[in-house]
Amino acid sequence: MIREKSTIEKRYLVQFNDLLYKLSPENLNCDGELSYTEAKKSYDKLIKIWKRLEKKVGRLVSEDEIWELVCEGNYDKYKNCS
Repeated sequence: MIREKSTIEKRYLVQFNDLLYKLSPENLNCDGELSYTEAKKSYDKLIKIWKRLEKKVGRLVSEDEIWELVCEGNYDKYKNCS
């Protein structure tokens, strides 16, 4: 069952944010050092982790939502988001 949009616990927010960093094109492809196949394997693994986290929070979570939460400054680790 998917719940309505609600606040994400800090521990999950940190994990989602770390995944966003790893999913960025320059990190996912190691600045062009990885082959398409290697990058695809990494992407698939990271998306699988993302979906597991969504199950833990009980709903779908978008990249935009994570950016908004991180940049709001409500979480100590991310107060200096720009």
